[in-house]
Amino acid sequence: MKVIQNNYKNQPRNPHQLPEQTKLRVEKVKIKCGNCGSILEVSREDTHIGYLGLPYVTCPCCNYEMDVEEFEDDAIDICASNVKYPTHFTVSSKEFKAIEISDEEINKWIQQGIEYFRENPEEYSYFMGSGNSMVHMYKFDEDKEYYVIVSKDYESGEIEFEKEDYRTN
Repeated sequence: MKVIQNNYKNQPRNPHQLPEQTKLRVEKVKIKCGNCGSILEVSREDTHIGYLGLPYVTCPCCNYEMDVEEFEDDAIDICASNVKYPTHFTVSSKEFKAIEISDEEINKWIQQGIEYFRENPEEYSYFMGSGNSMVHMYKFDEDKEYYVIVSKDYESGEIEFEKEDYRTN
C-alpha cells in the first residue's frame, strides 16, 4: 500500500477511536441508592471490587451494596489467582428478592435427584436450584449412600478459567 496524500492530521479526532489511555475517565458520579433512594456523589476511591469483579459502593445511609456502572472500566476478571470469599460472592437474595422455595418443592428435587441417579448409574453428582434454594446431591457407591446439601440464601460467584484450567489433549 502506498499513501499518496496523508490527511489524517487534518481530520477532527474521533473520540471512539482514541486509545483507551487517552479517553477521559469519569472520576465522580452521582448515583441513586437502589434500596433507600438516597442520592450519593461517588468517586472511584469510594468503590471496592465486589461480585463479578465489578466496582461496588456501600450506601452510607442504609448499607446497601450496589455496582457503579460508570466505573466498570475498573472491573477485574475473577479467576483462581485472585478470587476472594466473601468479596467476590453474593447472597442469592441480597441483590434481588428471590422466590422462597417451599420444603415440599425441595423434597421433590431430592426425589428427582435419586431418580436421576437410578436412571444414570454412571453419574455421581446432581444439582437443582431456583429462587433462594439449591440442592446438590452426590452418590457414593462405596458407602452406598447419597450425600445431600440443601442451601437457602446461598452465596455464589463466577470464576473465569486461567491457562491451567484449559484441557490440552
